Amino acid sequence: MDSILLPMNVRRKGRKRQMNTTGRIIFLNGASSSGKTTIGRALQETLDELYLLVSADGFLSQLPESFLAGERRFSVKLPLLVHAFHATAAAQALAGMNIILDHVLQDPVWLNDCLGQFCDIEVFFVAIKCPLPELEKREADRGNRSIGSAKSQYNRVHAHNTYDLELDTAILSPEQCVATIAEHVRSGTSATAFDTLRRQRKGTCEQNKGEVLFENQI
Repeated sequence: MDSILLPMNVRRKGRKRQMNTTGRIIFLNGASSSGKTTIGRALQETLDELYLLVSADGFLSQLPESFLAGERRFSVKLPLLVHAFHATAAAQALAGMNIILDHVLQDPVWLNDCLGQFCDIEVFFVAIKCPLPELEKREADRGNRSIGSAKSQYNRVHAHNTYDLELDTAILSPEQCVATIAEHVRSGTSATAFDTLRRQRKGTCEQNKGEVLFENQI
């Protein structure tokens, strides 16, 4: 890693500009097997700017396997883990990195926490939708998903029903989804969904942030 570091004088020149820039979050929300990760990876290669692909699965993969195997311990710590996942993505964006966030908002309090954590960040909120029969078929074909996950998430993940863009992966190919998202990002169209959701909940950023998330933690 040391061999690719820029000389000190070059790093100093660029530091002030970089630290004054907040990154953007392209938030892909959808049920398991809807195609978010495939779209996210392709989107990274398509967009002109550099984006990190940050996923809930990737964040949880940092946990020890012995912890993941303990269902009760995992469920007790899940609110804290979700909050930390959101805070990590927010910190990366505030540090200047653009983020493609791959998430499953299966609990409404998770959305509330995002509304607070991402308060000072531009969030382009994208629904990755797919009919349940197709989700269940993909889930079975893939073989690396818990059977029933898509069904349990299906009626909850889009319950808030407010987005900047909605895509159906049963109709559109991954390439078409990526092209549509990239077109919106490049057009400079304002992202308004998160502001709308905050107004609907009649809460400020600080009121949203983390307050409900920890109510049921043991």
